[in-house]
Amino acid sequence: MNPTVLILVSDITTRTGGSASLMDVAQTCFHLGFRVKIGIANGRLRYLVKRVLRLSPSTPIGCRNVLTVPREYISEGQQPRFNLIGTLLRWMESRPRRFRGVLRQASLVVDGGLLTLDSIQRVRNETDSAILLNHAGSPTAVAHAWSKICRYPEKHKVIDGYRKLCGASDTVLFQSPDQADDFTALTGLSKRWASVLRPTTNEVNVLASNQQRSPYTHGRFVVVCVGSIQPRKQQVHALETFARVADDHPRTELHFVGGLSNTNYTKKLLEYIEDLKIANRVFVHGHRNDHLRFMAHADVLLQSSESEGVSRVLREAMLLRLPIVSYAISGTAGTLEPDRDALLARPNDIDDLSRQLRRIIESDTLRHTVMNSAFKRYLLQHSYAKYACSLRDLVIELTNRTQ
Repeated sequence: MNPTVLILVSDITTRTGGSASLMDVAQTCFHLGFRVKIGIANGRLRYLVKRVLRLSPSTPIGCRNVLTVPREYISEGQQPRFNLIGTLLRWMESRPRRFRGVLRQASLVVDGGLLTLDSIQRVRNETDSAILLNHAGSPTAVAHAWSKICRYPEKHKVIDGYRKLCGASDTVLFQSPDQADDFTALTGLSKRWASVLRPTTNEVNVLASNQQRSPYTHGRFVVVCVGSIQPRKQQVHALETFARVADDHPRTELHFVGGLSNTNYTKKLLEYIEDLKIANRVFVHGHRNDHLRFMAHADVLLQSSESEGVSRVLREAMLLRLPIVSYAISGTAGTLEPDRDALLARPNDIDDLSRQLRRIIESDTLRHTVMNSAFKRYLLQHSYAKYACSLRDLVIELTNRTQ
């Protein structure tokens, strides 16, 4: 009998890395022939309304396999925000008995940040299923994010609380080996609690973007920075990095592609562009559904984040053969080999990031070397075929543990 996989998320979306990784798990489990259910904190009816309005993505498992997670299973910080329509929709769809019936049938519960220590115990009391916590990010960042979600009052006990939460599960899923190693060092838990599933990407959409028309002016050398404008992404670092090489390379342009929801940081970035007097060579495009088109026709991808999981943008760049310059942060350093697959700078060192960007701009040979090496690494470690096989083995291993 094929396992039933129940995936718990706050909402069905691909806007954030963690949520997108869970949708990849759902879709791939469905394609592998597993029975898949998705429980969402915001409520099934609310999702259906947003789906009709094209505000949420579709899911291949079908709307009948989407259900509402009862409030008692959801951490306080992940409780849906009050609004009259949303609350009414949740009340109309509140069917705890159906959820518990699905929970009892599940072979594996994949949590996307909804469960607390108490609700994990509740799940344990109601089912024999294995519990997997999906932590798509650096362990330290996830631990502190968890403490905010759960409104943990004693900050000095964050790591202890995180250790207890993870220890109550069967495994914690990371996207790169270095983050799994960081997790065991941080929590003191044995390696059996840390699983690694190298993520993939939508290969058809990525490769198809090469066939679309270039959005750039012909004859320019384009550096693109993709990701929502926010402090964690540190686009100000990317801007200053570009400014340091711009005078020596007058044909270069910097393009920011990503949502502008953080108005304060966006304002700071725009003001800095004016201060540096390079507004004619720096472009802020905002959120674009066709961000892959901007990547496919660029010359270099520049990333300046202070923390990431294993960035989806990096994987898209690897498949597109787009040379990468980035900080050597957790997740990125575990995915790309320095000076072979990408040029990696010391984290938060703008001088070093500028040096690496200058190297890649000035050497055609270096660009071709790193982009071809990164493409080969993608095929070996991140291809959809590799991802599907690894996920299948992980699901079977976890379900066998609990039988």
